[in-house]
Amino acid sequence: MNISIFANDSASAKHIATHLGSNKGCKILYSGNEIAKFLASKKCLLTKVLIMDYIDGKHDLKVMLSRIRRINERILTVFIVPDGAKVNWNELVSIGANGFVESGLESSLFYNYLESLVLNGGFISPRIAADILNYFRTKESTNEMMLLPKKSHKVLAYLSEGLKYEEIAREMNTSINSVRYYIKQIYTILNVDNKGGAISIYMKGNVKLK
Repeated sequence: MNISIFANDSASAKHIATHLGSNKGCKILYSGNEIAKFLASKKCLLTKVLIMDYIDGKHDLKVMLSRIRRINERILTVFIVPDGAKVNWNELVSIGANGFVESGLESSLFYNYLESLVLNGGFISPRIAADILNYFRTKESTNEMMLLPKKSHKVLAYLSEGLKYEEIAREMNTSINSVRYYIKQIYTILNVDNKGGAISIYMKGNVKLK
């Protein structure tokens, strides 16, 4: 698994790289904070998973990700959210990262999350999923309601709880391909192009059963 790591604090990037590098399945291609240097290198093209240490107000993450994805559209992105950080989840989720995890994870557990990300295309750790849910529960819902078929609605609920694709398939007694079909249906109905956008709408209470 080819991994690149971005952090405003180079010491943080090195810390993450050291922990992940201890897993045989991880190959750290880049660790630092020089976006221009990374984009100009072959490392950007070869990167499968881009890990970004989220520090509120220090990076224009949306612009940064758009530049990276123009070069490597297949790249998967993960945000590490530091403990105690004041996060604007509405903004962060809408950026469209493929995964969110908290800082300080034990290295083998973090590696398992990354494996799930590569296999299923997305992952939110349970603690972060709870943080996102609590955040949106405090926001007022708008009057615009969107209707989803029963199974698609259930899939979206499971996604919002941080369940992986195979876990959703197991809970619903169906195949992973069926889960992927329901997710595509969710994206079409909610007019979003990523899991984060769908979860954002769901968390605001704007999705009901058809």
